[in-house]
Amino acid sequence: MLCFCVACAHVLLSGLSRAYVGGSVDARYFLLFRQKDMAKVRIVIAMTLDGCLPIKEDKRLEWLKTDRRGFRRWNESCDRRLSNDEPFVDFLCMKDRPDNHATYLAEIYDAGHLHLLRGLFLYHAVDEIVFYLLPVTLNGGIFIVGEFSATEWRIMHTKRYRNGICRIIYHKMLQ
Repeated sequence: MLCFCVACAHVLLSGLSRAYVGGSVDARYFLLFRQKDMAKVRIVIAMTLDGCLPIKEDKRLEWLKTDRRGFRRWNESCDRRLSNDEPFVDFLCMKDRPDNHATYLAEIYDAGHLHLLRGLFLYHAVDEIVFYLLPVTLNGGIFIVGEFSATEWRIMHTKRYRNGICRIIYHKMLQ
């Protein structure tokens, strides 16, 4: 039943007719609060100080993609990587199975990942955020902070690297 409801909400939010699914569905009713023994969704975000995606030419972004202390660190500890290529409803149904204890990873560092970011926050699926803050402001870049949903987070760890990047890890507070 939950998968059907999520599918209805996805259809509505994708711009299809309300009559198609037989009524109004609101994503707020599908908030799922993770218990300790359930699957976990972690997003790793490269972001500038003003809340924008970094430009592709920034050498620090390349460092994040290739260095063991950047995105590679999280790839090694996840069970499955998320992408825009897979149906989002299928992921939500699989994630919420009681026997699923997997860690899912979404990497956000360019505009091609915004759809995934929006979907994860729309359905309140994110359990952990890892910010890599690049020490630069763009004033006119692709602003991503507006994609986040209202939730309380607890800071778990911070780390500063010699190249000026700061890593901040947040966990969602259970509600």
